[in-house]
Amino acid sequence: MSIHLCELAAQGVHAWKEGHVDEAQKIFERLCDLDTGSTLWPLWLARLQLADEGKERNALAICDSALSRHPHCAELLVVRARTHLLIGNHAIARHDLELCQ
Repeated sequence: MSIHLCELAAQGVHAWKEGHVDEAQKIFERLCDLDTGSTLWPLWLARLQLADEGKERNALAICDSALSRHPHCAELLVVRARTHLLIGNHAIARHDLELCQ
């Protein structure tokens, strides 16, 4: 299973680097479904959303969902804080960053 996950992850990263955002998103979503205990896949999926202008709300939804299962994941909190900063929610971003301490 882990080789399969690694191969999928490599395909997703390659697709992202080549600018095939929709393909990368589908792969990262599949990884989220296959490996529900990992924070890595939703983290990459949220970052992918942030790289695509106008998808900040999607990034927030992904982070919120993952943080409901992993409330102390600093990486997810940082990505969510960054997203809140981008949409102008400075107080919420600050709160997320304070939770990382």
